[in-house]
Amino acid sequence: MTDLLIKAGTTRIQISLQGLHSEKYKQVSNVNINFDEIYNNISYLYKNKNQCTVFVKIIDALLESKEDEEKFYNLFGEICDQMYIEHLITLQQQMGDHNGRADDSRNLNNEKVEFRYVCPVIFYMIQIDVDGNVFPCPVGGLPKNFAIGNIKEQPLTEIWNSKKEKI
Repeated sequence: MTDLLIKAGTTRIQISLQGLHSEKYKQVSNVNINFDEIYNNISYLYKNKNQCTVFVKIIDALLESKEDEEKFYNLFGEICDQMYIEHLITLQQQMGDHNGRADDSRNLNNEKVEFRYVCPVIFYMIQIDVDGNVFPCPVGGLPKNFAIGNIKEQPLTEIWNSKKEKI
């Protein structure tokens, strides 16, 4: 599959790890995998990537110690272009706090969450749900009445430039 993706001209592949060994994958996602095989596949991808950027990430709550953090960097530091340890947050309230592991005082990038009168994200990003509803905020699970339009009914440029977006 790697060869086909590269041949197709893929420019970026993001890999989200669910653990640093097979047992952690089973615990987190209830899937039996061979971690060594995944690692070897990522290594093969990196060696044959051409112009493709390889990005590997893991959520901090999946790492049990500073040693795991170091293991992540040591394992993948030489076989990817970018890597990151994301901070576990509650993306939607329905998700709960992951048994107390989610720390909502920091964002996904582990930056301290601070009160702002205006969210800057709405000035450069939107979200389109599976039904075509367009939202001025990329947070999933917003009520439909927050939608500023629907791409099935009008072009996105019209929605973006509409009065409703300015509200």
